[in-house]
Amino acid sequence: MRSVSHVDPGRLRSRLEDRRDQVLDIATQHGARNVRVFGSVARSDHSAHSDIDLLVDLGPGVTFFMLGRLRRQLSELLDSPVDIVSAGALLPRDADIVREARSL
Repeated sequence: MRSVSHVDPGRLRSRLEDRRDQVLDIATQHGARNVRVFGSVARSDHSAHSDIDLLVDLGPGVTFFMLGRLRRQLSELLDSPVDIVSAGALLPRDADIVREARSL
């Protein structure tokens, strides 16, 4: 497995947009749908050391192992660390995540 490097902050969002279809295909293969970006990338205040935060809806039967593979494959595709958050696991105090989340 290759290591993930940090992407120029000016290019991180464009890389995500350029590879949108691939991101969605990989997510679907792992039982995730309705992929949204949140956090610093969604707010356009990310740095070279930011990760890409993705909020997803998970289908039935999706395991932590599958989420780990999804995270790894997306990190490799985007050449940047990716964090996956299940919308079903959010608590009321996480309402800001849903508010700022943007569809890919």
